[in-house]
Amino acid sequence: MRKKTKEKNGFTLIELLVVIAIIALLVSIIVPALRAAKNSAKDMMCLSHLNQIGKGFTLYANDNKGNIPKNGGTSYQNNVFWMLAFAPYVGENYKTFAEYTKSEIFNCPRYPDPEQTVDYIISSWGKQLDGNDEADASTKLSWYTNPGTKMYITDYASPTYIDAKGVEVKRASVAVIKNYTELEAARAGLDQHWPFQLPTWPDKNTWKVEGDRHKRVGNNVVFYDSHADWVHKDRHIPQAYVIR
Repeated sequence: MRKKTKEKNGFTLIELLVVIAIIALLVSIIVPALRAAKNSAKDMMCLSHLNQIGKGFTLYANDNKGNIPKNGGTSYQNNVFWMLAFAPYVGENYKTFAEYTKSEIFNCPRYPDPEQTVDYIISSWGKQLDGNDEADASTKLSWYTNPGTKMYITDYASPTYIDAKGVEVKRASVAVIKNYTELEAARAGLDQHWPFQLPTWPDKNTWKVEGDRHKRVGNNVVFYDSHADWVHKDRHIPQAYVIR
């Protein structure tokens, strides 16, 4: 008469380890893919915001004799910060900075500091490649003979960067603005018109234009013909900004 064998209950240690290894492998594959998909969605949202800003500043120019905001981040009339000046033209009705900070249009979802209220920076380049002739607040769109190749509004640089030694360093050129008082204090520096402020400059500490926010090697840009697009950081040279 044969003896009955005991029924096997649960997993053996080896089987359990195999299951854990498979789960770990799947997680290692899925998590980076989900992170990449999330970042890609944020990249597209940023680009969508800039496309709306592009259409908005064109409408603003139509109502202001063809003029657009340039130096100091101010508008053509009344010395108003450019984001507030464009607000009515991008579907926003706010009139104060406190209301502006609630808007999503001027927000880049990939900006690393959630308390920063200024995620984009405006160009005030004039005609000289060395940046020595900052353009006036009353620059006209008609002065750009190739508006589809000239950059107007770009991603503002991150407040910190990683140096060659892998150390996180506070960037001296960037102001973190959380309220209207800080905006007024930093207003004169919220534009860029020098070669050392571009991401093609070797010293990252002086950048005002971000070089590696979107797709790691570039940023999003609004051009003077109102369209927005991703641009490789190597294209951020003075020739891409000057009035010509």
